[in-house]
Order: sequence, then structure tokens, then C-alpha cells
Amino acid sequence: MGQTLILTVGLPCSGKSTWALQQTRRYASPIYGSPIVCPDQIRLALHGQRFVAMAEPFVWAIARTMVISLFGAGHQKVILDACNTTRKRRDDWLESAASLEEEAGCSVSAGFDWGTRAGDAST
Repeated sequence: MGQTLILTVGLPCSGKSTWALQQTRRYASPIYGSPIVCPDQIRLALHGQRFVAMAEPFVWAIARTMVISLFGAGHQKVILDACNTTRKRRDDWLESAASLEEEAGCSVSAGFDWGTRAGDAST
């Protein structure tokens, strides 16, 4: 079975992080225990601010490295907790799936569930 990269999609404060945490903490969830890669937390760790335009390439390079290393460590599913609101941002992850597969030595599939909201986490 291939490994899966789950991309959250939504505006800031729309419940993406809440949904990700709920899913990884619920034993019955198909993504129970999956690690979460969160660019917001990377930004805070890197420079202590919510956004610094000049640092964004580093933030996304770190996020990508984290995804690769988590798959390399054997995780079957990884959640990327980010807005991903633009088609370009989502396409970047989808287009890089082939190189992620090569670098992490795994098969990666990514998809979107447009019907899931934080309040629907029980479904």
C-alpha cells in the first residue's frame, strides 16, 4: 500500500488544524496517529513570527523535507496542515509527488476531500 499525503485546504482559522488534531487523536479515524507538518509552526520555530515573506522559501523547503523524512521513517500517512487555498500551491504538492516518491522511496498519493469541515470530523 502506498503512503498518503493529506493536504488540508481552507482559509485561515477555518478549522484545518482542529480537524487534523481530531483525526490523529481519534482511534477510530483512518489517519489515527499520523504526523502533522504545519508551516505555521515551522515559521514560529524558524523566525518567531507568523509570516516573513523573505523566509517563505525556507519554510516550504523545511515542510517538504519533513514530509520526505516522515515517509522515509515509515509513516503511512502524513498531514500537511496548511491553507493550500491556491490551485498553484496544491498543484505544487501534486506535481512534486513523483520526486517525493523518489526521495522518500515510497509511493505517494494525494487527494482532496472538499466535503470535510472541522465540524464534520466524526464522519
